[in-house]
Amino acid sequence: MKKLNLPKTFILLTMLFIYNHASANFGIYESYAVLNDVYYDLFANTGNPDFNGANLGTFMTDGELIFNGGQIKTYKESVDACNSNACGGTIFYTIYLGANPLSTGSFSLTYDVGFGDQSGSGCSINQQWDNDASGTTNLISGLSAGNYTLAVYCIATGSNSDDGLCNETVTQSVLSASFVVEAIMPVEIMDFVLKNTQHSIELNWQTASELNNSHFEIERSADSGKWETLGENEGHGTTLTQHSYSFIDKWPLTGLNYYRLKQVDFNGNFEYSKVISVNLVSNGGKGSISPNPASEAISINLPNNSETYQATVYDLSGKAWQNSNLPNNQLIISELPNGIYFLKITDEIGRTVTQERFVKN
Repeated sequence: MKKLNLPKTFILLTMLFIYNHASANFGIYESYAVLNDVYYDLFANTGNPDFNGANLGTFMTDGELIFNGGQIKTYKESVDACNSNACGGTIFYTIYLGANPLSTGSFSLTYDVGFGDQSGSGCSINQQWDNDASGTTNLISGLSAGNYTLAVYCIATGSNSDDGLCNETVTQSVLSASFVVEAIMPVEIMDFVLKNTQHSIELNWQTASELNNSHFEIERSADSGKWETLGENEGHGTTLTQHSYSFIDKWPLTGLNYYRLKQVDFNGNFEYSKVISVNLVSNGGKGSISPNPASEAISINLPNNSETYQATVYDLSGKAWQNSNLPNNQLIISELPNGIYFLKITDEIGRTVTQERFVKN
């Protein structure tokens, strides 16, 4: 079994609570601690894992290491005279950070079943005591990142005489196990990059970990000062698994496009990513629109007035509002609601000639 370098407090407790089977007519002959529904042997020799020296695992600060209490089995040395008594038991624990005790607690163990040798007068020699109504405790709750030690010992109450009292105790030695708590980092955004895919901009990013991540809002600006929201991607809540995200800006602006991510927690808190940008020239500057903003109509300056052009108007969500030819290179927009729109112009064979942004007021 792995040797532990225990704090001096452990050594003192062990000296004080030495278990002496020979000096008592009642006592504990088996005991267990139960954590996350796993039985760990304290003073027992079963197929369960040993508690003493065990590594209970690594947990995040919002994780769970549930102490479900424990179990002890007691004995009485008298069969016929009933001149000893076992009355109950308690399991005690202390959490240490290094040599410093942080918190303590206990679980009252109640009678479950009698078994083993039985006398003619009904005295049960062996009894089992379980954590029945004391509840459970999440040992991780309130702990920060660190390496911790969990110390545990059991006490049985009873009497070595036939006076019916429960005023004597038998205490087992202190045993200990270890566990580690790690902090979950806030949402860690990696590799926020963009890709120019001819007439759209593809944004890609990854997260190494996420904490209470509700969603990402994708924002764009023409001057890195005034930002507009293009859409959002749902987050993965709290996770240590790497996740990849992407978003396509189907109608980027002619010229500079600045992008950033607004990461929003479930409680409404948010933070921004770094800003990335790209400079787009609309097919070598083939088209332009005026006036902008406009209320009734816009004129489009196109390279070859003899060709037939098709105009499609989209809003920020990508919804198509208008699809028409361009007589005299002019587009009527009077029936559009006020707002920001994108105009995509294609030639006779469907090639994109230009993509422009305009404001209807």
